[in-house]
Amino acid sequence: ATPPILETWTEHQHFDDYWRRGSIALDYSAINVPTYLIGGWHDSYNSPLARMSDALNVPKKTLIGPWGHTYPDMAAPTGLDWAHEEIRWWMHWLKNEDTGIMDQPSVWAFMPDETARDALPDPIPGKWVSASTPRSPTRLTPHLNSDQTLAEQPRDGAPLTTPDAGVVGQTKPEWLDRLPIEQSYDDQRSLVFETAPLDTDIEVLGHPTLELRLSASQPVAHIAIRLSEVTPDGASSLVSHALQNLAHRSGRDAPAPLEPDAAFTHRIPLSLTGHRFARGARIRVAISESLWPLVWPAPVPAQLSIHPGASSIALPIRTETSDQHDFPIPVRTSPAPPPAAYEPVPPDADGRIRIVNDTPPFAYPAPGVGTMLSSSTTETSEIIEGQPDACRWTATSTSSWKRDDWDCALEAGYDLTADANTFFLREWLIAKRDGEQIFERTHVSEIPRRFV
Repeated sequence: ATPPILETWTEHQHFDDYWRRGSIALDYSAINVPTYLIGGWHDSYNSPLARMSDALNVPKKTLIGPWGHTYPDMAAPTGLDWAHEEIRWWMHWLKNEDTGIMDQPSVWAFMPDETARDALPDPIPGKWVSASTPRSPTRLTPHLNSDQTLAEQPRDGAPLTTPDAGVVGQTKPEWLDRLPIEQSYDDQRSLVFETAPLDTDIEVLGHPTLELRLSASQPVAHIAIRLSEVTPDGASSLVSHALQNLAHRSGRDAPAPLEPDAAFTHRIPLSLTGHRFARGARIRVAISESLWPLVWPAPVPAQLSIHPGASSIALPIRTETSDQHDFPIPVRTSPAPPPAAYEPVPPDADGRIRIVNDTPPFAYPAPGVGTMLSSSTTETSEIIEGQPDACRWTATSTSSWKRDDWDCALEAGYDLTADANTFFLREWLIAKRDGEQIFERTHVSEIPRRFV
């Protein structure tokens, strides 16, 4: 009875009523209870923490730790004795006991000295810092200059164009789970601006924000921004990023085509981040039109032109000196697996790039039941450089359940392609019993593209 859900999601290509029903951002006042906001720096869903922390008008606390899309007590190699903190919270609010939890700093954030990709599987070096808000109000605002430097003094000149140098995005191919790798491969294919070597350490806490004067060559275009730390040996590590459809520049609920080559000013917040840029390193901003396979390519290859001197990035510099507070939650360490290894895939003789991401079958028992559960996935992304209509996403996911003489399995999959005007989507579901297929359903749909 499962509906073809990917068709539904693909049909709703901007912030319409379908998405609004799930958004608390339309009415923060609907939350009227004390709230504890918890997230991790390398969880792609951490940015709402700052928005909610600013908007909620209730007693609140915020904690951001050195982990990904998981819970503090399950995080590795560095986690927390989260039950300790939960007990203090619930005893305070449910039993009116003075645990002191609301007398302590409202925000705790781990300030990393390295990115997760650089440190794992070892613990990420850094420290816990306290703050009054997860957005540091102090700003360092270097300009994007005509000599491709990031510097305090603006230096204007002719617009600089993103290079037509192939597919950009393989160093961060996934929204969640797979950490980005070293960024030089994509930096070389992007328009890059960077500071001189830093004279001192700089700690950022909050949303870096890019103020751009730019134009695009096509009515539909994206902009991808990657903020990195470049060490003296030249390695580039991703600290924060942003990805936006510029047809949504006036709001995600009101897409409209761009006027080709017409300049406009646009403000783009990057993802929430906390990071220490080390003395001697450089801060780099890399700009590209695409970030594939994270986002479907624009209907027609597009280039962006950035007006130097009139564009800048505001970095939220942490200046609060409230570190005299002792971090109140016991820290736990446990072994962690190394992050997933992958390398950018070069184009073949035909210019085709093909990325395959397989998760082999993994079987595990359901405790106390005796059922063996297993799951596996295969994902493939393809594109030909310069040919967005050659983009293809395909995936299959298989789950099985076995106990005694009971053996059943389900396979769900999709295949997505497009031309300049239409998405072509095929979804299927196959059921098997004892290895024999007993059910199959395929749903095919054609979905008009609406400024994507």
